Parts: sequence; structure tokens; C-alpha cells
Amino acid sequence: MKQVCVFLFCLLTFSACAKNKDAYTVKGKIGNYNAPAVIYLQYLGDNDVVSQSTVLKDGAFSFTGVLKEPANARLVLLPTGETINNQQRYEQTLSLILVPETIEVNSTDVLQNAVVSGSLVNEEHQELNRSLQQAHSELSRFMAEAQNVSPEQMADAQYIDSIQTQYLILTKQADELLINFAKTHPQSFVSLMIIANLMENPESQKRASGLFNDLSAELKTTKTGKEIASYLEATTYIAIGSPAPDFTQNDVNGKAVSLSDFKGKYVLIDFWASWCGPCRKENPHLVQAYHRYKDKNFEILGVSLDQGDRAAWMRAIERDQLTWPQVSDLRGWQNAVAKQYNITQIPQNLLLDPDGIIIAKNLRGSDLEIKLSEIFKN
Repeated sequence: MKQVCVFLFCLLTFSACAKNKDAYTVKGKIGNYNAPAVIYLQYLGDNDVVSQSTVLKDGAFSFTGVLKEPANARLVLLPTGETINNQQRYEQTLSLILVPETIEVNSTDVLQNAVVSGSLVNEEHQELNRSLQQAHSELSRFMAEAQNVSPEQMADAQYIDSIQTQYLILTKQADELLINFAKTHPQSFVSLMIIANLMENPESQKRASGLFNDLSAELKTTKTGKEIASYLEATTYIAIGSPAPDFTQNDVNGKAVSLSDFKGKYVLIDFWASWCGPCRKENPHLVQAYHRYKDKNFEILGVSLDQGDRAAWMRAIERDQLTWPQVSDLRGWQNAVAKQYNITQIPQNLLLDPDGIIIAKNLRGSDLEIKLSEIFKN
């Protein structure tokens, strides 16, 4: 048994928790694979990810164990029998929900085409995946096309706006499918998975909060339910209408800069990084808004989530012509300000009024200029 780190969440259900001393069995047949082909089962245990493996014989495999709590799990099939590397993506991967029942996984060819049976929650999971398939296919095609844009198109703000608009439409379609499932399955473990995923997107955190409130009491009191509740409480702390917590961090010259230094101005706190493509695409909009309103009591304070590489941070500031104050502790996602503000995705921004109250969040593209024009119309 090998301990490795791979998953963000271990998701739970009350009905399964009531049987937490029961054993699980995951078994099945994938094509006609034989040695050296190996299949792995991975899930989060008490503290670390548990990884089990077995060599396939005529495609057959079986795993058994005991769960204290049901878990989000995955199967990975490696035809050449190499040791799994959790930093690498594998083609033959299948997600499932591990519960103290007998779960069967069968396919006539490859793992990703397998049918999972033997538990209601996995049938619900597959039902959801089928409904999402078309939305994800359209999004994948769009992302492939967007990665092949020309330098001229990248420099065209109107074109970038159209790309961002189309991306938001496609992601919203997928989100609506998830949200509708969670609405109609308030006692399902899959709904808890959906809420966990929605919380990773700042644009859908409000919806996630509403869905969580409608879940059964049993789901809310599980370990993951409590973690989600704590996370939602933290995001409420940084909500529109709340005062922005003060912070201090060093600028590009090593000088300490505090948010409170800008009291009396409208301030946009911009979370970004030199390695973040979407952030860099947003920067031309920020530059345009800054030059238009910097003499009208408006300031931007950039907080970079760069990690270690000060030179890359400085190059991005120069190339994107970011002439406003910039701070960072160069600790990446462990940036103290990002953790204080519960930032889990970038780009993100918050607009503060002169009293330091958050009045808007995540103003993308032309939205920032529209908001500022409303503020400074007189």
C-alpha cells in the first residue's frame, strides 16, 4: 500500500457513514489485459491518499478494504505496468464514489468506457456525466481554437472580449446542468461534489452557497459538509458590503505597502500572476481603465501570486505596462494576502470605495470601465 497525495476533497454521505464499519469491494473486468498491465485504486483516507494496485488477469481485478467514511476515488489503468505518477495525466482513468458496498466496473475495451454499477450514488454520478458530455465537448473545442489565435488577435481588445464572452456562455451551460442536478438531489453525495466544484469558481460561489443551504442536514454535518460551511463563511467575510481587511506586503523595491495607505480613494485590489494567461489577457483592460481614471481618485493595487521568481514578476509588470503599485511575498498560492482573502483562483479583483468597503468583485473586460464611469460620471 502506497501513500500519495492527489485529491483536494474527500466527499461523504450520511447514509454511508451509518455503515462506516462495512467493507467495500471494487471489482470488474476491463478488456483482456494481462501482466504487466496494472490497475490502481486511489482515495483519501484519514489523512493521506490511499493507493492500492493489482495486476490484471484476463482483464479482471478486485479491491477490498474498510472505509471510515465514503470517499471520492479514481481507478487508473497502466497497460505497461509502470508505477503511477500523480503529477501525470493518464488516458485510462475513471472516477467513482467509493462506498461500503460492492461496486462493479466493466468494459469490453478501455477503462474510460467502463460502466459502474452496484450503488445508487455511482449510477447518479454516471447520469450526471452523460448529461455533461456535450457541454464539455463544446468547451474543449472552443479552448483548442482559442489557443491558436494570432498575435494580432491577442492585441485586439474587442476580439479578446468576444472570446471571454463565449467562454462564459459555455461554462455557464455546464454550470446550469450541475446546479439543476444539485437542486433536484438534495440528499445525494453527488450534490456535495457539485458544490465543492462550484466553490472553486468565484463567479458561482453564491450559487454554491444557496445549494449548500438546501442540502439535507445529514450531508451538512459530515466532515466535508463542515469544511464547505467553513469555506462559505470565509467567503462571506470578504463579501460585497463588507470592509476589506487591511494588509501589508512589500512592493517591487522591498518597501512595505499597506491597503490602508490608499484610504480615501477608490481602490481595485487585483490578484494576478505573471504565469497566469487569463490574468495577462485582462491587463490591457486594467491599463486602459487606470490611465482614464487615475487622476480621479482611483488606484489599483496589484497582488501577485508569483512564486520565487522575482525576475518573471518584474518582466510581466514591464511588458504589460502595469504602472500602479504592486506587492507580493513570492509564495505563490501561499501568498499571505491571497490566503487572507480566500483567493483560490485568478484573476480576481475587488473594488473598494474610499471608506474601504467592497462595492464590486471580479470586474472583467469592459465591466471595470463601466463601473468606474458610473462612479465618476459627475
